[in-house]
Amino acid sequence: MRPPAVPSGTLVAERYRLEDALGGEAMPTAADASSTHEPPARPARHRRPDTARRWRAIDEVLARPVVVHLLPAGSASERLLRGARATASVVDPHVVRVLDVLEPAVAWGQPGASFPEGQAPAVVVVEWVEADGLDAVLASGPLADEAAGRLASGVAEALRAVEAAGLPVPALRPADVLLPAEGGTRVRLDAHWAAADPRAHAGGSPTAAQVCGALLYAALTARWPGPEDVGLERAPAADGAAWAPRQVRAGLSPDLDDVACRALGLPPGRRGAPPLRSADEVVAALHTIHAPGLDVPALPAAGPAHAPDRPSRWVRALRLAPAAVLAAGLALLGWQVVDLARSDPPPAPRRAAPPEPSPTPTPVLLRAAGASGFDPLGDGVEGVGSRAVDGDPDTTWDTATYFRRPDLGGLKPGVGLLVDLGTPARVARVVADLAPGADVEVFLFAEEPPAQEPVDEPVAAVTGAGERLTVEVAGSPPARYVLLWLTRLPPAAEDPTNYRGVVREVTVTGWPVAAGASGPPG
Repeated sequence: MRPPAVPSGTLVAERYRLEDALGGEAMPTAADASSTHEPPARPARHRRPDTARRWRAIDEVLARPVVVHLLPAGSASERLLRGARATASVVDPHVVRVLDVLEPAVAWGQPGASFPEGQAPAVVVVEWVEADGLDAVLASGPLADEAAGRLASGVAEALRAVEAAGLPVPALRPADVLLPAEGGTRVRLDAHWAAADPRAHAGGSPTAAQVCGALLYAALTARWPGPEDVGLERAPAADGAAWAPRQVRAGLSPDLDDVACRALGLPPGRRGAPPLRSADEVVAALHTIHAPGLDVPALPAAGPAHAPDRPSRWVRALRLAPAAVLAAGLALLGWQVVDLARSDPPPAPRRAAPPEPSPTPTPVLLRAAGASGFDPLGDGVEGVGSRAVDGDPDTTWDTATYFRRPDLGGLKPGVGLLVDLGTPARVARVVADLAPGADVEVFLFAEEPPAQEPVDEPVAAVTGAGERLTVEVAGSPPARYVLLWLTRLPPAAEDPTNYRGVVREVTVTGWPVAAGASGPPG
């Protein structure tokens, strides 16, 4: 059943104004979700705008774009609503967030909205992500090895969050994985709301490792290793099992080939390592590859230095002989000058030079344990903070886009990026590469700041910052958190009438603080 006609410009729940029809995607029912081999129906390319199920809309409270899903009335809609509410509990920067779930009475209560009795659609509002789907990207060929590894890592992190929320593992397809132009990986769950319904019969779900393995396989080869129709050419198979990625595409990373085979349970990889069973195991396997954008294990500590052998007694005696001869000559010379020494006045006492202060240790790079958007006056989180501390300047933390006014649309006094150093440290310098023109305040916190606008004195406040913001910190107490608080945003690159903050990379240098210590280093 299609939802009733809704014209562009309609205001939903007195907040979300429908702007651009995105077409109608068929949502799977709970019965459909019991089969892991049924892909969601593809979007209808020629559906009339007034019967679209998905709209790009503007949240007029927070002045940001969102996606509005209109769900046809009926029992299927109720299942989808329950599943959408369940997925709203998944909090991870790699997952496209559910922002609002509205029953028909709440969504269409404003005057002027009229539907046939019992036909008013329910509404689900999700985060807007400007990105291409993996299926569309792979139409031009496979990804580079490094990009494929980062994609698989992002999917694994997303599935870890899904499982942590107590939801079944979704049978993700390439169309569910989004690749924003600024970098990173985002996972859509809207095609799997029915399967996430807590009342739905659970069964037949793939493992998180299998989902990661299939998507890594697709990214490496532009082929799909399963029997499902996902819009990609099917991978060649022998005896019912897909060929290994390295058999499909020559020259790809043997390490990534090994991870894909182990995750999918294909014939043993080149090392004969055991299969991967969970998202945690996939993440751990990817992190051992040392691919760019992934964590690199620390180097092992150096062993004890080897003590040199003690020289023999005769060697020590020969070393002392020249010294003994020299001492005798000096004694004879001393007797010859003793009388002259007695006639000279005694020398003035020499004051000992004060000891030189020990040099201050050179600041070291303080590797961030993580970062997140800090939006205490909005919906709590804004942007994907981890992109600003991943070592890749091509990935960025972006604020929402605010319309017409650089002071965050006049909606709130600021929004920030909170960098977690993991352990307390004495900060010496903070360097941020960002879009020029922002007003930025820098704060240090020993503990995670409360969910409110910062009221302490900042260590620095810069008006109209350039592309690189460098803040020297002196005499600050140990801190674990560094907050970049943006109070005025620069024009957005694609539309100077709107405003958005962008931080490409943040680095912090200083001195780690041992447990219980609070004084200066050295």
